Amino acid sequence: MMQPMYVPNQANRTYTYPYVYHNRSSQPSQRGQDYTVSVTGQHEIFAKPDQARVSIGVVTEDKNVETAQQQNATIANQVIDALATIGITSEQIETAAYTIHPLYDYSDNNQVLRGYQVRHLFTVVVSDLTKVGEVLEVATQNGANLINDVEYELANPTIVYQKALQEATLNAREKAESIARSLGLSINRIPLRLSEENVSFQRPRYTTQVLSASTDSVTPPVQEGDVKVTATVRAVFAYERFE
Repeated sequence: MMQPMYVPNQANRTYTYPYVYHNRSSQPSQRGQDYTVSVTGQHEIFAKPDQARVSIGVVTEDKNVETAQQQNATIANQVIDALATIGITSEQIETAAYTIHPLYDYSDNNQVLRGYQVRHLFTVVVSDLTKVGEVLEVATQNGANLINDVEYELANPTIVYQKALQEATLNAREKAESIARSLGLSINRIPLRLSEENVSFQRPRYTTQVLSASTDSVTPPVQEGDVKVTATVRAVFAYERFE
């Protein structure tokens, strides 16, 4: 017959072997861990954009690369100075790309260098959405000859995404509970595993074609749609099996 096991420094308590843990949530049996259900939770939030990113540029060409660069710099500075007069600071203007490409003519299968193209692209962050049209107008009037697009977004998307993430987690638990109820099972509401699967931001965006087709002047279309923020999580829950 097996004797009781003595454990020192435990107020002379004795424990019988084997010891059985009655708190199943803290020490689940290996067999119970096999009974799980995996679900995906998702939630979407539609939010009004509070800032816009305007993509504009200056393109110059010349036979001499240095001349093309100088011309481009002069016009670019002119555009920046003009935008400053309507309240757009230098911190709101970012250089998105600066490239130099050779230009060739082709004749009788021969490649002849005819000059260089310098392209300087800017991203202008506009916090006052009522100024988007004015930004485009002032920029083009002062030498910007390239408009890529206008994209509306959230200045601080983290707050909205965290809310979507919380709701997606609750959605995952609701799905697991629904599955368990349909089978007459009891589920542990605390997941065994929980992972963030995906984040998606769908922003209203207007391309060059849409902008040019809106009116004869350089004015963006009326703001339409919201920013759609989508969060997705995957969760694994344990359930009780009755035999």
